[in-house]
Amino acid sequence: NQAVRNVKAQIDEREQLLEALTDFKRKQDRKKEYQAELKEKQEKKDGLLQDISTLRDEKETIKMKVQQLKDV
Repeated sequence: NQAVRNVKAQIDEREQLLEALTDFKRKQDRKKEYQAELKEKQEKKDGLLQDISTLRDEKETIKMKVQQLKDV
């Protein structure tokens, strides 16, 4: 009887441990997904900032050309 209770207690303990490990793994997987999403968004943001910089440079070039044409 005591041996059966001990085995049942061990089974319950292992099931709880398995559940905790499964939950931990799920959280780790979600963390990796979140980090990948964050990296993707950061790369997109960096690209947009580069586009803005390029457009500003082009705007300045156009302004200079317009001024040169006015001066002619």
